[in-house]
Amino acid sequence: MKLLCKEGFEVGRYRLCKLMKRLGLIVKCKKRFTLMADSKHQLPVPENLLNKGFSPSAKNQV
Repeated sequence: MKLLCKEGFEVGRYRLCKLMKRLGLIVKCKKRFTLMADSKHQLPVPENLLNKGFSPSAKNQV
């Protein structure tokens, strides 16, 4: 929309949306940066204390 305004076209957001839909144009968004887990690190891995034991004996216990 900013590019069209720079070139001298006065187009609103909703008008532009209608025109793009009529022409079959789709806006492609940039993919967000995804943080990948680094499994090749040399740091010590903590041991799994829970071991999927999700049946606590009382409230606020594991």
